[in-house]
Amino acid sequence: MLYLIILEIMKTMNKYNKILIAIDGSEHSYRVAENGLALAQQLNAEAALIFIIDKTKASGNIDANVTPNEAEIILKKEAELTFDSIANTFGYNDFVRFMPVGFPKEDIIKISETWKADLIVIGSHGKSGIVNILMGSVAEYVLYHSKKAIFFVK
Repeated sequence: MLYLIILEIMKTMNKYNKILIAIDGSEHSYRVAENGLALAQQLNAEAALIFIIDKTKASGNIDANVTPNEAEIILKKEAELTFDSIANTFGYNDFVRFMPVGFPKEDIIKISETWKADLIVIGSHGKSGIVNILMGSVAEYVLYHSKKAIFFVK
C-alpha cells in the first residue's frame, strides 16, 4: 500500500516540468525565489523568474522630476539587479527571465499560460504590503484566476 502511495506522489511530482516564480524585489521575494528554485532543482524542472515592471509605478513623478520613461528605466534596472542578486545569492543562474511591463495580477497569469508553466510559485505578500489578512492582493488574484497549480511561500 505504501509503495502505491509513493508511486502516486512521484507521478504527481513529475507533472511539474516548468515552474514560474513571481518576484518583486522585496525581501520576501528572495524566500519565494529560494523555495521555487530549490523545488525546480529537486524536480529537475525548468525554472523562470518573472518580475513585472508595474505600469502603475512606472508613471513617473512630477514632483521628483522623473518622467514615465525614466521611471520605467529605473524599474527595469531594479528587476535586472534583482535577477542577478538572486542568481548570485543562491548560486543558480539557469533560469528564464521574464520582465514584462504591465500589471502583476494579470501578467503573472498571462506569462504562465504563454510559457506553459505547470506551477506558479508566489509569495503571500510582497512590496504592496499585506492588503488582505491572509495574503496579498496579487497572490489572491492569481489564486482565484489562474488555472495553474499554485505554491505559496509565506
